[in-house]
Amino acid sequence: MTTVLNPAGDAGLPTLAEVKSSPILNIAGVCPNTDDFLGYLNESVERLLYRGDWRLTVFPIQVTVHRGIVTMPRMVGSVRALNLCHRNIPIFGDWYRFLPYHWKGDQCLGSWIGWMADSPVMTMYGNSPTYAPIPTKTCVLKMIGIPDDDGKVIQVFGTDENGLQLQTDNGDGTYSDGISFTLAQPFVVGSQFIGQITRVIKPITQSYVQCYALDTSTGDATQIANWEPSLTNPSYAQYKLNVPHCDPTVTTTAIALIKIKFVPALVDSDVVQVPNLSAIKLMFQAIRLEEAGNDDDAQKKIIKAVRELNLQLQDDMQEDQIPIVVNGFGTASPARAGIGRMI
Repeated sequence: MTTVLNPAGDAGLPTLAEVKSSPILNIAGVCPNTDDFLGYLNESVERLLYRGDWRLTVFPIQVTVHRGIVTMPRMVGSVRALNLCHRNIPIFGDWYRFLPYHWKGDQCLGSWIGWMADSPVMTMYGNSPTYAPIPTKTCVLKMIGIPDDDGKVIQVFGTDENGLQLQTDNGDGTYSDGISFTLAQPFVVGSQFIGQITRVIKPITQSYVQCYALDTSTGDATQIANWEPSLTNPSYAQYKLNVPHCDPTVTTTAIALIKIKFVPALVDSDVVQVPNLSAIKLMFQAIRLEEAGNDDDAQKKIIKAVRELNLQLQDDMQEDQIPIVVNGFGTASPARAGIGRMI
């Protein structure tokens, strides 16, 4: 999957090292190099992310559509909007596919084509440990890591080319679920054909681990994953794209407006996903107050934290460009971005 972040990317987000040396230490009550500090910090960031679409937490990315399926990278928590061929595609959750009918016309064509018409939609599809499917029935897996990660074992679960469960012969008359790959240089190649990968267990590594589907008939290698060092159980959100009159086998690209998923900061170079140290400091205090049983004062700190983030967002927004969502039958409301919950 080709994913291109907006030019800002993670720029502007503080690192864990910066937080450890910030005024948060004045109220932390714990040493910055302890698990307790990481616990308070990551809980603060996670709770603030749930309370609004803050600066640098919502941005566009470019994604690839494989056979009608869009697989989002690890950082994506949810998709706010999708643009395909300069047209907006409505996004629906799991329950949409179970509805007996819908009332939406064809937005891509800009006209209503009937109350029961089939219109372009993107619906939640599930999760996958890879961002592309196995292309043929004659593929084995090829994995590439760096020398520092040699000896690390990656377990792969799923089915073979005939739909049977992947298993390992233990040599003593018993079998274990899945197959294992021990990283080595220059790469490691499996011997069993793979039909589908449903789960991966990976240790923390020093660098990325690239996974390819190697077609033994043609020699073609298709990259299906590039697992981050801190990933131990890769899981990427998937959406199914249905556009009438379009060939689902064609690979194309789209632009998605996404809200990031919470990823805990573990090492000093990791980014802290809320770009406002004052807000993090206030939420840090709120958690400490909650643990002391002082819910009233904790609530006041949370409100102040959200207010800090709203003020930061307001400062970034052009006064003449307030986002508005226009709903069906003429109703309108402010867009979600920039409206943070106060509790």
